[in-house]
Amino acid sequence: MIAVRTLGPVDVRVRGTAAPPELLWRKNLALLVYLARSPKRARTREHLIGMLWGDKSDDKARRSLNEALRELRRSTGDGSLESDNAQVRVTPDAVQLDIDRLEALAAAGDYAGAADLVHGEFLEGFSVPGASEFETWLAAEREHWRRRSVEVLVRRAEQLLANGNLTAANDMVRRARGLDWRPETAVRVGLRGLALAGDRAGALALFEEFTARLRRELGAEPDAETRALAERVRQERAWRLPGQVRQAAARGSGPQRGPLVGRAAELARLTDVWETCRTRTRGAVVVIEGDAGTGKTRLAEELAARARLDGAMVVGVRAVEADRADAWSGVFGIARGGLLEAPGVAGARPGALDQLRGRTPADAPGRALSEVLQAVAEEQPLLVFVDDAQWLDRESLLALGAAARDLAGAPALCVITAAPQPSRPELDELRARLGRQLSGTTVKVGSL
Repeated sequence: MIAVRTLGPVDVRVRGTAAPPELLWRKNLALLVYLARSPKRARTREHLIGMLWGDKSDDKARRSLNEALRELRRSTGDGSLESDNAQVRVTPDAVQLDIDRLEALAAAGDYAGAADLVHGEFLEGFSVPGASEFETWLAAEREHWRRRSVEVLVRRAEQLLANGNLTAANDMVRRARGLDWRPETAVRVGLRGLALAGDRAGALALFEEFTARLRRELGAEPDAETRALAERVRQERAWRLPGQVRQAAARGSGPQRGPLVGRAAELARLTDVWETCRTRTRGAVVVIEGDAGTGKTRLAEELAARARLDGAMVVGVRAVEADRADAWSGVFGIARGGLLEAPGVAGARPGALDQLRGRTPADAPGRALSEVLQAVAEEQPLLVFVDDAQWLDRESLLALGAAARDLAGAPALCVITAAPQPSRPELDELRARLGRQLSGTTVKVGSL
């Protein structure tokens, strides 16, 4: 068995040990890799001669091919290299290429394992002078595997972002862009990773550098999706619940969030629900449950930040203990927490807007909440964040459940954080409906 690392500086192992020097002669190694990459791992002798020995006379070329095949046969073992007067073939178990392993891992969704195989360009630094046909093939292979390697690294970066590992995600993006600066998928993941890490300036610098190089070298502009994401980053300020805004102003603190630690699995679950909601236009509810100090609010904030970068409108309210006795305080809090200023709100009935503004105090605003949420969700994806819902008034909790039902066909996600005590029958009923009458899930957050 010969194992060849082709992505990066070439490395060849024969049955686990260093390859003999003769196998590493340029044309011998080129023949080995070319056969392993050929359809059915076979080529005609005439084709191989034209590929690697086209600069020689016919007799010399045939002798050179035979000598190279003898060396390959010595390294692969008996029966691993099949040849006759017309054709040469290597058996599937004779040569193992790292790129075959990469494709198998990627097909299985193991982008972590696939990314570990990317060490650089295909056959980095390798060439066969005088073999122009091989050099043409090599250039095409390098372009293919450069593109494929970037795809794998970007997919791994997306996984790391979904798990909250921003440092590793941004490192993966740098590796991808080191191979090829052009793919905009890598640029967009880089923008998201830097923005979520709090480095808004770094994200914008990445976009400006990419834009300048694209114009200079290709005479092109970033596509609409990349420009829109950059604009969202440019306009982004860390979103806060209304109560947090007042607290931050009193402290004179900025909009920084601390790193999210130890919540990769929980964040991945939440992100999956959001992606389904956003891309399949399916409303959902997630309940994040945990005791005080376990980080449930921080987890919801992280999801809200990602939703904003996806172009979603985020609105919300934080309940306090006194709200429990104040009917409809939660609904009015959501209205004041960004809903009444959201794009698309003008599509709702004026009467519904008046109810949420408190101008018709005799009318219960529950139905109005559903109508206005629906109007906003028709304009862009929507995330409704209700923090400390165990303190929410009964009327608002019931209205949220009704709104979730009404928004089942809209790209709207309701994120509710709650402590297990005091127990609220309305929340228990809502949780019981998840996965049956309502899309969504409950995420329990324990102490780290």
